[in-house]
Amino acid sequence: MWRRPDSFPNDHPNYAGMTGLSVLPGTRAALADADLWIVVGDRLDENTLAGYALPRTGTDVVHAWRGGGTIPGGIGIPAGAREFLEALVDASAADPAPVSPAREDYVRGLRHRWERESTPVPRPVADGYVDQFAVAAALRDLLPRDVVTVTDAGNFSGWPARYLRWREPGTFLGPISGAMGYAVPAAVGARLARPDRPVVAFVGDGGFLMTAAELQTAAREGIEVTVIVYDNERYNTIRMHQERQHPGRPIATHLGASDLAGVARALGAWAREVTSISDFATELPAALAYPGPAVVVVRCDPEQLAVSDWDQ
Repeated sequence: MWRRPDSFPNDHPNYAGMTGLSVLPGTRAALADADLWIVVGDRLDENTLAGYALPRTGTDVVHAWRGGGTIPGGIGIPAGAREFLEALVDASAADPAPVSPAREDYVRGLRHRWERESTPVPRPVADGYVDQFAVAAALRDLLPRDVVTVTDAGNFSGWPARYLRWREPGTFLGPISGAMGYAVPAAVGARLARPDRPVVAFVGDGGFLMTAAELQTAAREGIEVTVIVYDNERYNTIRMHQERQHPGRPIATHLGASDLAGVARALGAWAREVTSISDFATELPAALAYPGPAVVVVRCDPEQLAVSDWDQ
């Protein structure tokens, strides 16, 4: 489901990705080609359904959700996820059916494609900027396994959404509504709720400037959170749509250069700006170890508008 990557362990052999914005091509193809969806415990919204292009005609839908089904023509079951899954397991145990070799091969193929597509490949960027694919690869290497990640809204979030791994429930927070400014205050709240876990927030420069003041709350109260700011000096999602629909005619999306690390320090946080992936690999562990709010500002290439631009 959209922004629910922690609802199923990503290292399970039957996991094949999260739908929604920045969905991987293999995941979307699997959803489009399926003859049956069994949707458990969540709504079906515009982002989950690729702007309502899914499910395709011929795909049956069984939707178990306390609010009832939301797909016309589907089977809606007003039930909680636990109750539905327990009933499904009981029914399967009472009348077990063998899994065909063809089905096993199909699932392995989905998993293999997801593993391949969800592995970041670094790309060249202009001097003085950090490649977001390389940042995603570094995050996979450097983040603790038990980290709670919080994402803001924006195109930058496509990189961690595609390439990071979630293995435990309750380790991902993000606004399904697309609200900017969510990540910093949500990260503070997540750390208060789970003081035993490291918390890392991902936020664009625009979203950061909306609620950065919550860093002062974190500094004042000694709340340990790490914030990674993707700074490309623009409202990137809006800019992407402008470039796609009206090429060469952007308007009111350029933010200009700001000393975001200086803003963070003024609010009481430890902060560094990085312009190379080697600097990022050095500063992120220092931020994670800091006993208070810490900010790493990543100078991103403005030409990296959307992760899906590199899809084949």
